[in-house]
This record gives sequence, structure tokens and C-alpha cells, in this order.
Amino acid sequence: MPFTCEILEPSEVSKRVTYYQETGFIRVKNNKVPENLPCVEKLWSDGYCLSSRYENYVDEIENFKIREDDVWVVTYPKCGTTWAQEMVWQICNGLQLNTSCKLSERFPFFEAGCMWNNWPYKTLNVLNDEPSPRFFKSHLPASLLPKQIWTVNPRIVYIARNMKDVMVSFYHHYRNICLFSGTFYDFAELFMDNRENPYVNPEESLSRLRKIRNIAKPDNDYRFMRKGKVNAFREEMPAEMIEQINIWLEDQLDNLNLKDDREIRKIVVSVITSVDVELNCCLEIDESQSFSDRSAATMSFCEPIVRDEAYEKARYMEWTDYSRFGNFNHDDVPSAKKWTKRTYFFPTHYQRCVEDIENFQVRPDDVWVVTFPKCGTTWTQEMVWQICNDLDFKKGKSIGLNARFPFFEFGALMPEETGFDPISLLNKMPSPRFIKSHLPAPLLPKQIWTVKPKIIYVVRNAKDVLVSFYHHYRNLQEYRQSFSNFAEAFMNDMIIYAPFDTHIVDFWHMRNEDNILFLTYEDMKKDHPTIIEKTAEFLGKSLNEDQILELADHLTFDKMSKNESVDLLLEIKDLSSTLKVTKIDEDFAFVRKGKVGSYREEMPAEMVVKFNEWLQKRLNDLNVDPELRNFIL
Repeated sequence: MPFTCEILEPSEVSKRVTYYQETGFIRVKNNKVPENLPCVEKLWSDGYCLSSRYENYVDEIENFKIREDDVWVVTYPKCGTTWAQEMVWQICNGLQLNTSCKLSERFPFFEAGCMWNNWPYKTLNVLNDEPSPRFFKSHLPASLLPKQIWTVNPRIVYIARNMKDVMVSFYHHYRNICLFSGTFYDFAELFMDNRENPYVNPEESLSRLRKIRNIAKPDNDYRFMRKGKVNAFREEMPAEMIEQINIWLEDQLDNLNLKDDREIRKIVVSVITSVDVELNCCLEIDESQSFSDRSAATMSFCEPIVRDEAYEKARYMEWTDYSRFGNFNHDDVPSAKKWTKRTYFFPTHYQRCVEDIENFQVRPDDVWVVTFPKCGTTWTQEMVWQICNDLDFKKGKSIGLNARFPFFEFGALMPEETGFDPISLLNKMPSPRFIKSHLPAPLLPKQIWTVKPKIIYVVRNAKDVLVSFYHHYRNLQEYRQSFSNFAEAFMNDMIIYAPFDTHIVDFWHMRNEDNILFLTYEDMKKDHPTIIEKTAEFLGKSLNEDQILELADHLTFDKMSKNESVDLLLEIKDLSSTLKVTKIDEDFAFVRKGKVGSYREEMPAEMVVKFNEWLQKRLNDLNVDPELRNFIL
């Protein structure tokens, strides 16, 4: 017989902790390597910790009949198994997102009946008779899977995850499902001693178990689908434990001759900088939910934001909730190598337009003005439109700026019932199109990075942005909290389009691209004629000195604030009526002050110090060079 089963004696840690188990543990080895897999000979003989009950089913598992159209999801526990199962099943079944059939029925846990007594779901003899195609979940290692897997060759989807995230997730699983009484340190010691049992009853059968045993979860809010985050281990692991585990893991890789394998190290060690910690997973999932939170036609994802004290300080417009959106799938975009992996704050209903935004058809002669909000967007739009339209001031005054230069994602920010749909409008507009957007680089239409239209990006001192955005929130977004709370929300990346720092840094890194012009609000105020000339050259237009001065005069704050085509008064009135928003400040105007350094008039000295310290730290983490620091600090 190729298998050996060795009884595991309890370790010192095992003796001092308790947890629910139906049987003892054994280490199971398969000593016979399949002839068509000689490459795994060294690994194949390693033993694996399993329930001693498993010994009774070794032959049945080894000889299970495999079919060519079987589909397997195989993982080490807590590596995203449920997530992968639902994804695979939906792909293979035509996106039946509203199915009422539980995942455990659609995608049974292959070896579960061999691990626990009275397993209430499908056992091996039932699985043998299932109609094709069959879907199986398993946590078994390669050496213990049915031998026909390696000759019949069904499809196998294998998921790996950062080992420290696995450990933290598995600890909570043990604590709440196996009632593990030890500390996290105890569990980590068992994990590194390879003595933890990787198989414990999933939550859907736990209620049945508790009724029999009269036990309760230590954590009342525990769920089988717990967090779904990348690098969540940093929230629970002390620094010294992380270092200890990394050393242990390096030793394990060395023993397997994998220490220099960069791909393996990237997956299981994943030494990630603080800039990357925001790389969060997409969905909050439980057995009652379908996976409709992610569009099959887009690579963007949405992470709901927890309602806590910080959330309440960020709240505006009582009818909406908030989420973070990200898109890290830009492997075919060379510029994306310079981007930071962060998610961005939006109202949750932004999600309904994600696909339209990502797949928007970009044209080579489009002209985009992209900014973080309150960085001189309207000012820049009018400058760009007039340059490209040969200073047609008459036409400009007769047609509102929003009609000439639509706000690309505006419909995604508004409730669906308002009917705002600038993307449909833009699709029908003749070329050249002029488009305004506040979206960060990763969330802009993917064709922007291949078609390469002209993009003018404008940045502004962060404190002036903060003050201007507060007045915008207060009067247009029904924000009813203090300036201090707004500043805190800004620093917590909980205002729309945040985080501010990465939004700007990503474009700063692309400032030398041929199709991108990087401007600053302060330079526009200091020497607007020079900026006009620079912008015209970028856009392929030639203006003489008189035209440059004429346009500079047209763009002065005094004339902009009196220009009804750009002050957006009618649009603000219509929007306020539609959303039932009341302005707090009767004299509020969209073109408000237009000053450099006006934050000094409204920010207390201690707030300036705190804000500067926050931004300095962010910029240090991003290794931002002094030139950009001078612009925004």
C-alpha cells in the first residue's frame, strides 16, 4: 500500500490548549509518485496533518473515478476557496447570479465526509453518481488527491495566498468554529510546527453542530467570509511576529530549494511596502449572496466601507453609502508600472457605471482635462476650449461650459433616477470632444492608455484644495459637519476621489509622456500668459502675443466669476432642486475665490501643522521628489 498513516503525538502547545475535535490527528503520506509527475518526487513523500478518521477512506479517495469534464478548485484552507468556487461555477453556468441553490450543493467539498462524522452533505459515494459536469472543492495536497487526476487531467484551479494572511484567517476560523482556547501565538506555533488541522467544519454546518453540543462562538460577529483583504495580517500581527514568521518561511523555502524562486516568494511571502497596503479584495460575500458585485465585463472592483466613526464624519447626502473602487489590471499599460495600487472613495452607486466608464470608446482627437477636484478645473477647461476653438468668445458665452466640455463620470455620482448620462451624450458628440474628469489614472477608460488622446492634468496646493472642497461639500453635497471633521475625512481618504496624494503622484510620474501636460494652479496664477502659450503648443495651436494676452484677460478671476457660461449657476440651481439640496452660504459660487494661499484665512495654525505632517508622511511613503512637494505642500 503506497500510503502510511502515523499517529501524531500532541506537542507542548497542543497539551495546553483545547479545541473541539471528533478524533485525533495523523500524518498521512503517499509514498508512490505517479509516473507522469516525476518533478514532484521530493515533495510527494511529505506527510500531511489530517483527522485520524481519514485513514478509513484512503483507498476510496485514491481510487475515486475522475471524469475529463470535472472542474476542481483546490486550495490550502483560507486562500479564497469560496470566492474562487463561486467565480468558477458562475463562469461555467452562464452567470446564473440569482440561483437559490447553495454553493455547498453546487460545488461540494470532496473529502469532507471522510473527515467528520455525520457530514450532512454529499459524500464520496454520492459524488460518484453526480451528473457531469461535476464541480469539486478540495483542500487535499497534490499527493493525496485521487490518482486518476494525474492521468485523466480534469481542469484544476489552484489558489495561493500570502501565508501570513492565511494564518490570521485560519486562527479566527479555529477560534470560532473549533473553539480554540489558545492565543494567536499558540496557534502560530502550531502552524509553524505543521500540527494544525487544516479541516474544520464550515460555518453552514456549524449551527447544526452547536445545537447538538450547546456551544457558542467567541466572536459574535464572526463569519465564514470574514474580511477578504490583502495584508490584513498587519492589523493583528505584531512586528516581531511578522519577522519571526518571515524567517521561518524563508527556511521552509530554502529546504524546498525555492528560496530564489521569485514567483513563489511573491505569492507566499509577499513583502509589500506601506504604499501597497490598500490593495484590498473586491467583495463582501456570504452564502446568501450572489456575486453580482462585480461586472463580468470589467476588471474594476468595489469594496464597501464599514460604518464607523470615520464613516460618519465623511457622510454627505443621506441617500447614499460609500465604497472604495480600484482597478489593478493594467498589465498591458506600460505607464501603469508607475501607478500606486490604491482604492478610491466614491458613493456606492458609482458601481452601476463602472463598465461604461472602463469601456468608453476614446478617440485620438479627444482632449481631456483631468484634476483632483478644486484644482482649477473650470479655469483650465475654459482655457483649453478657447485655445482649440480659436478664441471664439461669442460661441463660448452662448453655450454653457458643461455642454461644451461635459463632466465625464457625473452620471455615476448621481442617483440613477436623476437621469444624468454624460457618457451617452459623449458617445454621440462629434469630434473633437472636450472631456472633464476627476477620475484617478487607474479608473479612467482603459483606451486612454492605448489611444493616447491629449490630457491636461492640473495640481494645486493641498490646503487650498481642502478649504475649497469643504465649501463645495457644504453647499452642493449637503455636508453638515464641521471643517475639522471634513479635514479629518480628507486625511482618512474618505472624501470623494480620495486619496489626494496618489491621485496626483500617478500623473506626476507620467508628466513626461508625450500626450500629458502637467500644470499647477499656482503657475497659472503667477504667469498665465506663459501657461497659455505652453498649453497652446501642447495642443498643436499657435497664438500670437495679442491673442495670448486677450485670452489671459478673458480668464481673469473677475471675468470668469461674471461669465454665466462658466459660473454654473443654472446647473447648480437645477442640481440643487433635483437633489433637494439647500445651500448653506447664500453667496456661494462655483468659481469662489481663485486665490493662492487662501487656506491661511480659514485653517487654524494647529490644523495646518497637523495637515502638513500628514501629507509629508504620505509623500515620504511615496518617495515623492522635492519639486512636486513644493507644488502641493
